[in-house]
Amino acid sequence: MHLKKTLATAFAGGILAISSMAAHAESWYSSYTTSFDVSGYAEWDVFSTASGQNAPDVATNLSGAWVQEHSGTSFITGGGNIYSFAMPTDFTLYAPTASGTGTRDVVLRIMTLGTALDLSSITLGGLTYDSYSLLGSETLGGMGGEGQELVFVWNDVANADGLTFDFNALGSSMSLARASVYYSSLESLPAVPEPSTWATMIAGLGLLAAIGRRRLG
Repeated sequence: MHLKKTLATAFAGGILAISSMAAHAESWYSSYTTSFDVSGYAEWDVFSTASGQNAPDVATNLSGAWVQEHSGTSFITGGGNIYSFAMPTDFTLYAPTASGTGTRDVVLRIMTLGTALDLSSITLGGLTYDSYSLLGSETLGGMGGEGQELVFVWNDVANADGLTFDFNALGSSMSLARASVYYSSLESLPAVPEPSTWATMIAGLGLLAAIGRRRLG
């Protein structure tokens, strides 16, 4: 199960109009031209706390998800973003998962203003993403820097008690404007043969090898 993104066509009409980022209007759900079967979804449009855990504004099976900033220098802007001019912001995003065995595809979507994200810092449970795409970018006036929207994809992630993402800014003056996470339904892992099955297979291979030696002799 690999989520090979056609990310360039993620929005009708092409690149996102980043200048309208602060509007926090349309949902980020089902913006992809894929057969991605969404099992859990959470979206943050307006953040309410600079130091505590921010609950999602929209959630499907992920009401227990949260985002938290750790630098201790950030504050909430008038537009409901998390921002710090003192040092790079440092975030954790957590999303619960349903119990079960198997793997799933996971997507993290982030919108920032000002200083860019440090792409090397973005991990899921310590794992680097399999692919990412810049959906939109626009030079900003006033505060400077750029407005960016990026999507990060992890394929075939083994199910765990929850998904923990970490990411931070390249430097001070990054504003986290929006975030969302969603993942697919579990895909079952191939069944592991029982010891008796392994023994039968090994015996069968041994018999074939013996027959082959007799024919050669």
